[in-house]
Amino acid sequence: MASFSYKAKKSNGQVITGVLMEDNRNAVMDRLLRMGLTPVELKEESSSTVRTRSGKITINLGGRIKKSEIGNFMRQLGDLLNAGVPLMRALTTLENQQSNAQFKTVIHQIKSSVVSGSNLAEALGQYPKYFSELQINLVRSGEISGNLETVLSRLAEFTEKELQLLSRVKTALAYPTLLFIVGIGAVSFLLTFFIPKFAVIFSDMGQTLPAPTRILMGISHMARKTWYLWIVGVGLSVYAFQYWIQKPSGRYQFDGWKLKIPVVRELVTRMAVSRFCRTLGTLLKSGVPLLSALKVVQGATGNAVISKEIIDIAGSIREGQSLAEPLRMSHVFPSSVVEMVAVGEEAGNLEDVLFKISEAYDTEVDNAVRVFVSLLEPAMILFMAAIVGFIVVSMLLPVFSLNSMIK
Repeated sequence: MASFSYKAKKSNGQVITGVLMEDNRNAVMDRLLRMGLTPVELKEESSSTVRTRSGKITINLGGRIKKSEIGNFMRQLGDLLNAGVPLMRALTTLENQQSNAQFKTVIHQIKSSVVSGSNLAEALGQYPKYFSELQINLVRSGEISGNLETVLSRLAEFTEKELQLLSRVKTALAYPTLLFIVGIGAVSFLLTFFIPKFAVIFSDMGQTLPAPTRILMGISHMARKTWYLWIVGVGLSVYAFQYWIQKPSGRYQFDGWKLKIPVVRELVTRMAVSRFCRTLGTLLKSGVPLLSALKVVQGATGNAVISKEIIDIAGSIREGQSLAEPLRMSHVFPSSVVEMVAVGEEAGNLEDVLFKISEAYDTEVDNAVRVFVSLLEPAMILFMAAIVGFIVVSMLLPVFSLNSMIK
């Protein structure tokens, strides 16, 4: 099945445009004629349509749409629906005011799917690259319960808080990243431009160079003569790493390593708890059953090991236990979180308690990031200082040897 954009005339002469998904051009022509339209122009979209193993149609347009744009779309659609604007008119309004051409096409095709008889959740499900399983499930629950506008507002708030959390983490790590890049650039400059000039001077001295100097000269020679091999090696290493972590076994092993490093473990765990509570609270607040919600939440923690624990928690709940009981047996969730969840279950306001836990752990994440950065920065400075110190000492040792020979 492919996506075709069309231009057609109504019986009154009005020209309209749209997008339809059919197997071929003839099927699109037949469908337009059945709709009482006269085709004027028809062309296949450049997007690729993929059928999954389950038979579900997904469309990958290959463009870039930011999460913030998705969040704004959800909030604006919820506001329009809450104001009494019909769904089709609301989608048309958002399509017309969208500045991102790629997102404009996505909204247009979502609208076309709804016109063809799909509900909004099914239309969003055609674009898994842009709309997550969480968003699709919440929209589906909102359509079933009749409070779609409320669900969309919650989704917008959820997306905004997730972006705020990620933004704080990225901002805190910006300086260490810059420091690392500058350090690598400085060392590369020394190895390829500075040291070779000294190598010529040392060769004219005609004396045996100290071992550190010879080692440094060898590294400098390799960096200048085989620099392309270094680039290829780094590229292949990055590719191999990405390929490895894309495999379930590799991702599970890598995420397990992150939970064994003391400072990193604190950061990863607190982010996972915050996401778990926020996602689960949002789903429960929107009327999604607990077991169905946990199935969605397991993919939102960002850690395969923690996701496996959530699967085990869901299995325990399926056997009749409350949420707090398997959480208490977990190695991820602190006792304070477990007790608050237990109180929430007893009081019947579990989703509100989960939101409070999430807000508290957002602050915990900020603290963990500050601790991580406060340790990372001096560690990187000491590491780069050691490299530069080795270079300086290696360059000065022959000079000291020459002075001793003169004396």
